[in-house]
Amino acid sequence: SRHHHKWSSTPLVLVVLHLLIWTNANGINHVVNGVTIPRNGGSKAAFTMMPTQRQNVAQHKQTTLLPSAILPPRPSSSSSITLYAKTKVKEAITTKFETEENNNGPNNPYLTVILPLLLVYVSNQWSRSSIYYLVNFSDAPTVTAANAMNVDLGFSEAQYGALASVAFTALFAFASLAAGNLADKSDRKLLTSVACVSWAVATIITASASSYTEVVAARIFMGLACAFATPSAYTLIRDLIPKERAALASSLYGSGVYLGGALASLSILLDESLGWRGALTVIAVYGLVSAGVSFAVLPPDPKNNSDDDALDMPPPKKAVIITNDSEEEEGKISAFLTDATNVLSTSQVRWLFTASFLRFCSGLCIGVWAAPYFRIAFPDDSTSYAVVNAFIVSLCGVTSG
Repeated sequence: SRHHHKWSSTPLVLVVLHLLIWTNANGINHVVNGVTIPRNGGSKAAFTMMPTQRQNVAQHKQTTLLPSAILPPRPSSSSSITLYAKTKVKEAITTKFETEENNNGPNNPYLTVILPLLLVYVSNQWSRSSIYYLVNFSDAPTVTAANAMNVDLGFSEAQYGALASVAFTALFAFASLAAGNLADKSDRKLLTSVACVSWAVATIITASASSYTEVVAARIFMGLACAFATPSAYTLIRDLIPKERAALASSLYGSGVYLGGALASLSILLDESLGWRGALTVIAVYGLVSAGVSFAVLPPDPKNNSDDDALDMPPPKKAVIITNDSEEEEGKISAFLTDATNVLSTSQVRWLFTASFLRFCSGLCIGVWAAPYFRIAFPDDSTSYAVVNAFIVSLCGVTSG
């Protein structure tokens, strides 16, 4: 019996030792009805369970017990604990910064970003296109100096063509080359508002002009001002609008071309009721209001915030190089010409540039001469033309975008 007792107790000791080692290696996850369930939910728990207990554990695992793959691993050494703590701290800091970045964005980007930029863009298009509808070269007795700019200032159709096209587009084209660079370096919110005020002032100068030369000068100044709004607007949309809404935001902003064109067509109605000077005054007031709204509503330029953060960092040590200002300017011009040459060296880019140029020329030709031709051909239907043309331009243009 002594041998039998020694023989029967040995397996029991081994089983107990085995369970202690296995429990320490796998950790404890839950206790259900007095039964210890291993962390990994393994089948070894069956060694200490009765059938009823195994049924209860199975039901509990189906409803509340998480798989071991979902549960975070338990560090087994001091180095593992340190690495685990560092990882958690890093995750917490990253989450904090992402939350702050999301909270710093505009609450409603369509009202605080797209709407003010759209108002400015509408003013841009309305101001530049209004002159197309304020001239009348017909011989109808209703045409007077009060409602026809060409009659009041005494310029011909050829002079009107130069005024409407070259006087605006010449400086506009050259200024557009520098507008993007200026938008990258300056406060785009301020640049947008200043540009809008500038072309509104040019519109007021046109309304008070007493000669053709004054109108040409105001037109050139307007072309310069109008060039600086669009680059700032599109880059602000890129930086302030979430990426998943960027396409829709750009489309909504682009609709300003057609809304401004529609309002320009309706300028005929203002011309008939207020005269061409009164119509331009209304357009200028709208521009000033749009500039004020954009400056008051637009969020601060996020580029300025990044610049402020950069000021908090110690400046990097670098060698001081003294250069001549003229050499620096020559270097910038040379770099610009090199970049332009590299871009135009691709045949696809040259074809796209040529196609865009021809498309712009044809569209400008239609815009400049469509309304004067209709007023010559149908002098008694100017009001109907203004309304129908505004409807077509706005509806078809916005829906196509």
